[in-house]
Amino acid sequence: MKKFKYRLGRVLEFREAEKKDKEAVLAEKNFELHSAESRLGVIIDLQNQATLPEQGELTMAELTLQREFQMSLREMLERQRILITEATEAVEAARDAYLEKAVEAETLVTHKEKKRVEHFTESKRVERKAQDELTVQRFKRVK
Repeated sequence: MKKFKYRLGRVLEFREAEKKDKEAVLAEKNFELHSAESRLGVIIDLQNQATLPEQGELTMAELTLQREFQMSLREMLERQRILITEATEAVEAARDAYLEKAVEAETLVTHKEKKRVEHFTESKRVERKAQDELTVQRFKRVK
């Protein structure tokens, strides 16, 4: 009996390669999101540490520098939150693209398995038919 050969094998390989590519993009976007979140944590820590000393007197220049530093930290914090929002949207888009490719690949895998079962069933049917023919011919010779 002929060995099973899936006609859409190349298409399946292509879909699997696309799926792996989308998975890599998704991993990259997740890494970018986590990096942005960790940078946000660093900025928040800096903001918590940047307080005025409780003792001693400060000059006007020191107060101005402290105020400007606080304002720059607030701006950095706002920009980082925007970057996190954008990174989250990029992760969602990459996840959607990955899921789409995964479904396409899984559909072909399911189709391949269905065709394999059909091939196996057909080969067993043909084999049974050939055995039945041999049995009939043997029975005719015995008579």
